[in-house]
Amino acid sequence: MLKRTVSGMMLTLLLMSMLTLSPISISSREQRGPEIDKLRFKVIKGLDDQVLGMQTGEINVLTDLMRTGDIEKLDADGFTITSAPAFDMVYMIFNIRPNRDYLTPPYTCDPKAAQVLSDVNFRHACFHAYDQEEICASIYGYTVTPIQSIVPPSQGAWSNPNVPKHPYNLGDTTAETEYPHDHSSCGILRYGGYLYNPTLNNWVTPYDLDRDGTPGTNHPDRPLEILDFDDVVPSMVVITPDLASQYPWGWEDGRRWIEKLHEIGLNSITLDYREMGWDARKSDALERADFDVFWWFQRLERFPIHVYDMCHSSQDTATHPWAPNIAGVNDPAVDELVETVKFNVKYTERMKACHEAQYCMYNDTNPEALAYMPLYSRLHFNAFDPNLRRIINSLGYGSDNMWTYLNMRWEPGFERVEDGKTILVWCLADEPRGLNPLNATSSHSWKILDSIIDGLLAINPYTHEDLPWLAWNWTIEAPINATVTLDSDWHLGEGVLHKSAGETHEIVDGMMVTFSLNDTVEWQCGNLYNASDAEFNWEFLRNNRIPRYTSLWRHIVDAQVIDSHAVKIYLNVTSQFLLYDLASTATLLPPPVWKPLDGKPLDEILEYDSSTNTTKPTGAGPKFGTTECPTQLYGTGRFVFEYYNSTEMVADLHANRDYFKISAETQAQKVEMFHEVGDVNRDGYIDVFDLSTSGVAYGCFSWMPCYNPDADLNQDGVCDGRDLGALTFRWGEQREYPEP
Repeated sequence: MLKRTVSGMMLTLLLMSMLTLSPISISSREQRGPEIDKLRFKVIKGLDDQVLGMQTGEINVLTDLMRTGDIEKLDADGFTITSAPAFDMVYMIFNIRPNRDYLTPPYTCDPKAAQVLSDVNFRHACFHAYDQEEICASIYGYTVTPIQSIVPPSQGAWSNPNVPKHPYNLGDTTAETEYPHDHSSCGILRYGGYLYNPTLNNWVTPYDLDRDGTPGTNHPDRPLEILDFDDVVPSMVVITPDLASQYPWGWEDGRRWIEKLHEIGLNSITLDYREMGWDARKSDALERADFDVFWWFQRLERFPIHVYDMCHSSQDTATHPWAPNIAGVNDPAVDELVETVKFNVKYTERMKACHEAQYCMYNDTNPEALAYMPLYSRLHFNAFDPNLRRIINSLGYGSDNMWTYLNMRWEPGFERVEDGKTILVWCLADEPRGLNPLNATSSHSWKILDSIIDGLLAINPYTHEDLPWLAWNWTIEAPINATVTLDSDWHLGEGVLHKSAGETHEIVDGMMVTFSLNDTVEWQCGNLYNASDAEFNWEFLRNNRIPRYTSLWRHIVDAQVIDSHAVKIYLNVTSQFLLYDLASTATLLPPPVWKPLDGKPLDEILEYDSSTNTTKPTGAGPKFGTTECPTQLYGTGRFVFEYYNSTEMVADLHANRDYFKISAETQAQKVEMFHEVGDVNRDGYIDVFDLSTSGVAYGCFSWMPCYNPDADLNQDGVCDGRDLGALTFRWGEQREYPEP
C-alpha cells in the first residue's frame, strides 16, 4: 500500500503491507525457512552435459535454457518448463574514449583504435552491419527478443519504442553515395570521411594514425593508391566468450557480425585472439576499460536504474575501476537526463527523461551516441524435475527467484534424500568466480550469495510491488533541507578523514529514509540483526568507496541509529531508486567479519575471501564454528553457506532453520498475493470459476447482502469493473507450477 501526502516542499512516502504491519511472532514449534533442507549448486559447463544431467537425475533444476532443442527435449521428457520475459539484455559495448591515456602500457589492445572507435560515424556503420533479425532467429529461435535500446521491452513503459532504428544494411563499397541518402554501413563510412581502398580491401581513415608521430597524412590531398596499412582502420578486437565458456552463443554473435564487417572490407576487426580465459578478458574490460569492443550480458531490475549507471560520466570505469559506465560515455546532456531518471521524485518526469536519454544514446548526430549496441533480451526458460512442486514464475524474473527457493518442495513419496535430509541440486553453468559480495560480478556467484543474503524489502512476484521483509515498515521524506550532525567519522577511503563525528553537514534537496526492522531477524552466526548493523553496512561502503556500489555511497551523508531496531539514513539527493539500493545492501557484511577490514587498502578489501575462513571473528555469535554457521561467509538469508569445492565444483548450503519466517507463513502469503490479482476462490488458478464468483457479486457494495469480500480484489468496498479488470488481465495464470 502506498500513501503519499504533499505539503509545501515536503514529499513523504509511507510504504507498508497489510500483511505485516508489525514484527512477526513465530511459533518455535513450526519449521522456519525453506521447505528443502539442503541446496546444492553443481557446476556443469557443457550445454549437452547439462541436459544429460537433468535426464539422469544428476541435477534437478536447469535454468537459462537458450537452445530451443533442449527446451523441447526436456518438455517431451516430462520436465516442468517455465518461461517469462526477462529483465536482462545482451549488447556490444564500444570503448568510445578518444584515447587510452588512462591505461599504463603495455596495452592489451592497439591504442590507435581509440581514435576510430570514438567516431560516432564509425560506430554507426558497425551498427548497420549487425543482422539482428537473422541472428536472433537462427541462433536463438523463440528464446530471445531483439531490442533497440538499453531499456528492453520487459521494463514496460520505460522502454522508448521511438528510438532511432539502425537496421541491417551493408551497402556497396564501390558506390559513391553517402548517408543519409545511402543509409548503409558503406554510405555512413563515406559520409564520415572514410575511403575504401580496393587494393588493401580496407577503409582508409580520415585521421592521422601514423605510429611515428609524423605530420598527418591529410587523406583528401593524397592519391588513394599510395596510402598504406598505416592509414587504414587500425587493428581492433571484439571480446566475446569463447566456445568453451558458458556463453558459446556470444562467440557466435560476434563471429557472424565480424563476418559481415569483413564483407565490406573492415578486415582489421577480429575476434579476441589472446590466450587467456573469459574471466581474464572480462577483468580487462570491467576493471581497467582495456578493450575495443566487448560482448556483455546484464541482469536488470524492474526499474531502469541501470541507465544512470551505464551512461553517467561519474560512473566511468576508466576512472573508477569496476564502475558500470564501461563504454566511457561522457555527455553533459545525457548526464542531466539520467540524473533525472535516478533522482527525480516525480514519475512523469523520470519517464520522460528516460525516453529522452534513450533517444540521445541512439541518435547518430550525438557524438557520444551508439556506445552500446543492443542485441537481444532473453526469455527465461527454466526446467525442473517433474516431482518438484511450488515453483513460482514471475514476469521479468522468471522462476529463478526467492519465492521459488523458499517454497519449492518435493512431491511426497518422491523426495531426493541425502543423510536423512531433502536435497535439491541446482545447475550452475560455470564456476562462481569469487564470493566476496563487494566484488562479485558473476551471475553464478550471485546465485549463491542471493541465497545467503536477504534484503530489507521483497518484491511481490505477481505484481512487482514492494513488500516488507527484514524491515516491516519504512518512510521516505524528500526533498529535505537539513543540517545533519554526524554521529560517526566520514572517510574518503583507506582511512583518509573527510569529517569527524560531531561535525555538521548541510543537505539541500536531499532525502531521509527511516527503516523499522523486524526484531526476530538473526545473523546466521546467532547474533540478532539490529540497526547498528545496517548503519555499519552503509557506512562501510561509503568510507571505503567500494566501486561496485559507487552510485549509492556517493550520496550517503550519514546513517544514524534511532534505537536497536530503527535506523535512519540521510542522502544528499532524492531518489526512489536509492531506497532499493539501501534495502539490498543493509545485510551484505556481518560486522564481526568486516570490521577488521574497515579502512584497509581497497585491494585488500576486494580480494578478501570469507568463504574459506573458518576462524571465529571477534564478536561473532554462538553458532559460528558449528555446522549451523561454518565459515565467515554468512548473512541473514534463507540458506547457510557450507563450502565450495573447486575440484568437484560443488557448493553446498543448508536451510536456515532460524529464519525469521516459517515456511507455512510464506506459503500463506503467496496465496493471498495471488488472490489479490484475480484468484477469487484461492484455488491457484485464475479461470472461469473466479469469473463466475466475481460476476455474482458485480455491482455490490460492502453494505449489501450480495457483497463478497473475496471478489473485491482491491478492497475498496465495491465489486466493480476495477476488480473484474484485474481478474481478466491475469486470465489463465496460475499461482505455482506444475500445479497449485
